[in-house]
Amino acid sequence: MFESTERLEWEVEKRDKELITEFSSSTEVEEQVPKVCMNNYMTIRRETADILPECVIRKILCFLSFKEAAQLSILSKTWLQAWLTHPNLDVIVDYYGNNLDIVDNIMKRYRDGIIPIEKFELSYFDSSSQGFPLIDKWFDIALQNGVKDLAFNVPKYSSYRLPIFKILATKSLRELVMWGCHLKRASLSSGVVNCNSLRLLSLSSVTLSEKMLQTLLNSCPLIVSFVCDYCDGLEKIELVNLQNIKSISIWKGRKQRVKIQAPTLEHLSYFSVPKQSSMLDMLDVPNLVSLEYKGDQIPETFVDANFQWSCYPKRLILESTSKTIASFMDRLMYMKSLSHSTTNESKSLHSQLKEVKVYKLDSSWQLVEFRSEERATRILKEGEKFYFTLECFKEATKMSVLSKTWLRAWSTHPNLEFEFDYFNDNMKKVDSIIERYRDEKIPIEKFELSDTSFSEEIFPLFDKWLDIALQSGVKDIVFRVPRYTLYILPIFTILAAKSLRELVLRGFDLKLVPLSSGVANYNSLRKLSLSSISLDDNMLQTLLNRCSLIVSLILEHCRGLEKIELLNLQRIKSVTIKTFTNQHVKIEAPTLEHLYYFAAGEGYPMLDIINAPNLVSLECRGEKIPKIFVDANLQWNCHPRKVILFTTNKMISCFMDCLLNMKSSSHFASHESSKPSRNKLQEVTTYKFDWENQNWHLVEFESGKLAIRKRDKFYFLLDW
Repeated sequence: MFESTERLEWEVEKRDKELITEFSSSTEVEEQVPKVCMNNYMTIRRETADILPECVIRKILCFLSFKEAAQLSILSKTWLQAWLTHPNLDVIVDYYGNNLDIVDNIMKRYRDGIIPIEKFELSYFDSSSQGFPLIDKWFDIALQNGVKDLAFNVPKYSSYRLPIFKILATKSLRELVMWGCHLKRASLSSGVVNCNSLRLLSLSSVTLSEKMLQTLLNSCPLIVSFVCDYCDGLEKIELVNLQNIKSISIWKGRKQRVKIQAPTLEHLSYFSVPKQSSMLDMLDVPNLVSLEYKGDQIPETFVDANFQWSCYPKRLILESTSKTIASFMDRLMYMKSLSHSTTNESKSLHSQLKEVKVYKLDSSWQLVEFRSEERATRILKEGEKFYFTLECFKEATKMSVLSKTWLRAWSTHPNLEFEFDYFNDNMKKVDSIIERYRDEKIPIEKFELSDTSFSEEIFPLFDKWLDIALQSGVKDIVFRVPRYTLYILPIFTILAAKSLRELVLRGFDLKLVPLSSGVANYNSLRKLSLSSISLDDNMLQTLLNRCSLIVSLILEHCRGLEKIELLNLQRIKSVTIKTFTNQHVKIEAPTLEHLYYFAAGEGYPMLDIINAPNLVSLECRGEKIPKIFVDANLQWNCHPRKVILFTTNKMISCFMDCLLNMKSSSHFASHESSKPSRNKLQEVTTYKFDWENQNWHLVEFESGKLAIRKRDKFYFLLDW
């Protein structure tokens, strides 16, 4: 060790020498020993840091914040280079603007190197306006580099004019988050853009007018999530024409009225300032699943027995005064008793509440007794949170309150749908319903079960319910469980039912099922769908061999498969496959008409279409498409009439080149006595998807020059 140290002439820094000398004198160990140990440690650390490929390092950094990624840049030059091209930028300009030049140099490097930016978060706390031109410049760079998520934070009364409509005009933008901006200074005359790409819009402590808010919402009609927290300048907030909205969060200011008409809305969080009435109107929210409310007063519709509920949420979180919560509990008791006590003829549609469970929302999630107002006030404390699970009628169930005839029709409804989650303890109720179907021999056409409870107690009931459904002549079965469930599905018992037409499964581990039971032929099945299923090649082939008459097959992200072979399906018409590029797919299906193929991964998908003469439409999606469709030297084994591609510009250009080559070869070979089978392409009509207007438009068929996005969607009509 000493000789190696002298031969390498390894030196440490002066401050390290002092530490080594101090350590050696206190331990009586010669100084060369810790030097060699330190050298070995540094060498191993550098070598270990560079073990990972650069692409993996970049992927790791994508999941980290800008600050966390910066800390890892000291590991090696490879990590440093990966950090220098990190797609997520988080920039903070302090109160004195001391780092303006540093930030500007970073943004210039991203601009000059054309480095993609996915997330750009800028917090500007400088009290002066000297950096405003730089902010405009940085935004331009981020927008030009394809930014997807943009977050901007300034002091509430900053005089900076945010170019809001210029930002919204960016087609790559998916999320826009703003804190403290003053949008009253923005000109409405430029607000004519349609930002159909935006999915999340968040406004916190933003000052704006009602007209500006409506202009923003009209410009972003396809947002899925909307946040409005303590925004000044608004007397009313109207959310009316949002076509795809799923989630809304509102922290209401003083004297602000909120009106929501959103048929697609599923989750609403609403917070009112203390000692203020709620002023919340929900006109049309039929699909609302969860409602969270915080405030001293909740909407009258939820506490006054004279009002009908305009929505029927399944979960409700309430944080309010003890009096308000007690009034709400009293209203629920009234609705529940009305539902059970009144005759069917006199029931109105607002008395649909069947069951209520109440949890005290603390660390224990304690189940509390459901009480009336008089007793509830004794156990409630100010500011406590309560979680209510409400079980209401749905669709056909709602109609059962109209009359005895409607009730009887509902009680023998052929379609059964049940859902279990962590808080939905309704096993006994479902069991009694299914037993009634068995005892009264009521036919079952569709049986749908969804379980997210992660409880093994329900497994014996699953077996029992499936047996009853099969005995009752079920035609369609839909069964969903968590991905790593231990429940052993009796797949071959289900398939043996001669009445079964469709089987849809999600999340099961079919490796747990013994293959010895799969010896019968199941000729009644017409549709088989497997999503997030774990199975091996033998199990898949056994299923396909025994269900040879299926017309439709769906395989989505199934684990454990090295290859997918569709060879002996005699009547197959439609196949949907969502897989990984390392899974080999082989299709020999003379009756196949429609194929949808999506491969996740960076390599070329391994898809072999050996014999599909009747294929009409083919849709491929992924970073790359099978080589057979982009390599001019390979022959096509199918001749689809319609081809839809959603992939990178490079792949689309290669596909166009291949079509051009086939078309030109076809015309050239027309003068020959015999024409090769691959030279049959006569004409190509090309359509490109317009993302802004959400429709297809005809474009000139020309290689590569049509693509302007990183990924585009094209529709080709091929005349063979």
